[in-house]
Amino acid sequence: PPRRAFRMATAFAVGILIARDVLVLFFGTAYSPGAAVLQVLLAATYLAVIQVAAVNVLSSGTRREVRIPVFSAVAGSLLGLALLIPLGTWFGSAGVGTAYLIAVGAGAAGPVIAAWRRYDMHWAGPLIRSLAVVSAATILALVGADYVPAKPLIVLLLVAASFDLASASLRAAAYAMGHAARLLR
Repeated sequence: PPRRAFRMATAFAVGILIARDVLVLFFGTAYSPGAAVLQVLLAATYLAVIQVAAVNVLSSGTRREVRIPVFSAVAGSLLGLALLIPLGTWFGSAGVGTAYLIAVGAGAAGPVIAAWRRYDMHWAGPLIRSLAVVSAATILALVGADYVPAKPLIVLLLVAASFDLASASLRAAAYAMGHAARLLR
């Protein structure tokens, strides 16, 4: 559902924005340079997670639909491998993480677009907003964190939005348990 994708995007955005602080807190300042890689990998993980529903729905479809996630993953992997050497050479470990981000994004696009077309989904707005939140957090964390005095406020707002994700999950679990109890009676 689109609303959950946006809630999840805020949780990932918080993780991206505080990644450097978490690395320093748990491992010391020597690990601070690894924050850029962690931030890019968190953005890639978000892309990998949002495609799961589309992959699931395609997996229960026709033979052609079942193949879409596989072909998309292979195409994404090949693209990532093609970008790995140039980006890794130019940008080091952050370049390798970026190649992975591009590979996952390309691999996720196929199932999402196929499910969108097949089932005439109407969630362009929420999907675009979710991607914008994660992209903005990644850009802010990588390039602008030192130049944005409002970063702590942005993190707090995103944390507040993430709590909505937790409360929605608890509400859904309570509903499912109540519904299951009615079915078993």
